[in-house]
Formats: sequence, structure tokens, C-alpha cells
Amino acid sequence: MVGQVTESLKVKQKLKPMNKAMLATHTLNNIISIFVSTFLISYIYSISTNYVMNVAVFYAFNYLAMMVFYFVISNVIDRTNRVWFYRAAIVIRSVFIICIVYWGADLAKYVVLAGFLHGFSEACYWTSYNLMKNELVSKHAVAKYSGLQIIICEITNIVVPIVLGSIINAAHFETCAKIVLVIAVIELVLSVFIKSKRPENSGFDLKGFFSHIKDKGYEGKLIVLSIIIGGFYGFTTVLTSLKTIIIMYEFGSDFSLGIITSVIAVVTLVVIMLLKKFTRIGNRKAFFLISAFLPIPATLLLTISVSKATIIIYSLVSAVCMVMHTMSYDVIRNILLKKLHLYDDIAEYQCSIECVMALCRIVMFSLMAFAGAIGAYFGSVFIALKVFMCFSILSITLMDLFLIVMENKLVKKGITED
Repeated sequence: MVGQVTESLKVKQKLKPMNKAMLATHTLNNIISIFVSTFLISYIYSISTNYVMNVAVFYAFNYLAMMVFYFVISNVIDRTNRVWFYRAAIVIRSVFIICIVYWGADLAKYVVLAGFLHGFSEACYWTSYNLMKNELVSKHAVAKYSGLQIIICEITNIVVPIVLGSIINAAHFETCAKIVLVIAVIELVLSVFIKSKRPENSGFDLKGFFSHIKDKGYEGKLIVLSIIIGGFYGFTTVLTSLKTIIIMYEFGSDFSLGIITSVIAVVTLVVIMLLKKFTRIGNRKAFFLISAFLPIPATLLLTISVSKATIIIYSLVSAVCMVMHTMSYDVIRNILLKKLHLYDDIAEYQCSIECVMALCRIVMFSLMAFAGAIGAYFGSVFIALKVFMCFSILSITLMDLFLIVMENKLVKKGITED
């Protein structure tokens, strides 16, 4: 009987062909994200006088557009087929890449427009992807899907930075951008294999959603806590840009940036596989405590003595700690409503998380822009950047401490990953 139950669970956890198509397109999307978050940022660094300000402004307007359009699209997408917005995101992102190529070295003049356009494409992508992930992946398979998604993305994080960095060094940034544009076209073609439709009786009512969870008692508190943790996750986003800037400052080449990014990805992939194999919701407290406080001395060490060694230590520690809470939160975020059988609230729930994330990202990048402005005024942008790094690293600490609280509450409710 036990064997039959186990076999039945394995069947339920099996991914459907449509889920595999989503994984494939998401992997290609991750390649484009690596290009933007790593090499586009290094390009802005290389063509800018006040690189801190320009990178911060790009991302501040990126997330402002993402927050506004995520909310607007959420009001529309729940009344139509999600996959059309998914494809629209790919098209808009392609336009964004074409603009990057066209602007070339003048990109620094257009960081506001570039950020806004990229944020629009991200809003279209994540509104549709988050909904389809919740609707098309069964509650029994979501942990497997999330784990595979992160592992595959980490593998691309190992290979792609070296490849793109080599292309930029051997040819030019514009050549690399054109190759990424081809990848976007392939992603659009593969999206044909994803079949989605508007669920019956679906609608979008954010005010009604919060009224609903207010009446859910303990379950409602779990949902609110999940949204709050999404905000802390948004605060940590700035660390990726800081890592890129600090590596370019010391090493000075896209190839070195690609090598270091790939090495970090190898380490984080090993961490992910170990966490996936040996941990579950409720037994990660020790890991979260280590992750919460280890980045602080690594950051202080870097600010005291900037060298290749301290940069690598900081980059490794912050990346490993971030991937630990990213994997844990991704699973919690995507199983919570399914385990609570609140399927009608998925669109509102995902919209709430993404808007809170975006708002917190806008706050962090606005503070980064302020640090850049202060640094430029006093003639030391890099010192201002180091001060901001010490402040921003605390976002990991807060995120991990809240995850400990969240997992304890999930265990109390009897919610697991199976």
C-alpha cells in the first residue's frame, strides 16, 4: 500500500510537456537577464563618468515601470489568455535590445528610457509567467518545477557569462547584443508550445483579495507575511548590481567579469543541490542564521581593503546567501495558495508580491542614486558606493530572519513541499 502511494505521488510530481516548454523559454529568458544584469550594467559602467548614478537611475525607472505596468496588466490579464502577454514581453524585450544596439555609446543619455522600456517588458513577462506557473504546474509538481528551474538557471549562469564575456572582449558589446536578440526570437518561437487560457469565472479584485485574506485568520497572516518577505527580497536585488560594479572596478574587463560570475554560479549550484536534497520547509533554521550574518563581515572586509581577494570573497558569500533564500522563498511563494486551496486569488497574490518587490527595489536604487550624487559632489563616488554596500547587505539579514519565522508558521499549519 505504501509503495502504491509513493508511486502515485511520483506520477503526480511528473512535469507535463507544457511545463517543460515553460522551463525552456524561462531558461532563454534567464540568458537575456544575465546579459542585462551583468554585461549591460558593465557597459553602462564603462561609458559613464558617474557610473553609480547611471546604473541606479536605470534600475529605479526599470522597477517603477515594472510596478505600474504589473498592476495595470494584472487588471487585464485575468480576463484574457495569459500566453499572449508572455509573448508580448519577448517582443518588447527584443525592441529594448535593438534600442541598446542603436544607442551604442550614447546609452548613458537614455538610461531613463532604457530602464522604462525594460521594466515594461519585465512586467508583461512576470505577470504572465507567475500566473501560468501557478495554473499549469500542479501543486504536487511545483517544488520539483521550482527546483529544476533554479538548477537549470544556475547552469546557464555558469556557461553564459563566460561565453558572453568572451564575445564582448573578442568583438564588441553590440555584437553580443545582436546574438542575445536572436535568443529572444528563439524564445518567442518556443512559446508556441505553451497553451494557456483564461480560467472560467476569473477576475481581478485587489481590494477584495485583501478583504478576503483579512477574514482568513491564521492563513491570511501567512499570505501577508509572504508578501512582506517579497519586499525584503526586493531590497536584496541591488546587491547583484553592486557586485558587477565592484568587479569591473577592480578587474576591468568583461571576460574577467564573466569568469568570476561563472565560478560563483558553480558554487551556488552546489549549494542549491545540497539544499534541495537535504532540507525541507521547517529544518533550514541553521542555514538561514548563517546566511543572515555571514555577509556582514565579508562586506566590512571589502570596504576596509578592496582587493581581488576581498571582492571574490564578498561576491561568493553574498551570492550563496542570496541563492539560499531565493530557492526557499520561491517554493513557499508558489505552494502557499495551492496548499490553502485559494486558487481564485493567485493573480491578486502574485501582483501584490511583485508590486511590493518593485517598490522596495525603487527605494534601494533611489538610495544608490543618492549615494552616487553625494559621492560625485565630494569627488569620491567609490567611497559612497562602499558606504551604500554596508547598508544594503543588511537586506539579506532581514530576509533570512523573516524566512525563519515564515517556515515555523508553515510547519505549525502543516504545510510541506510534498
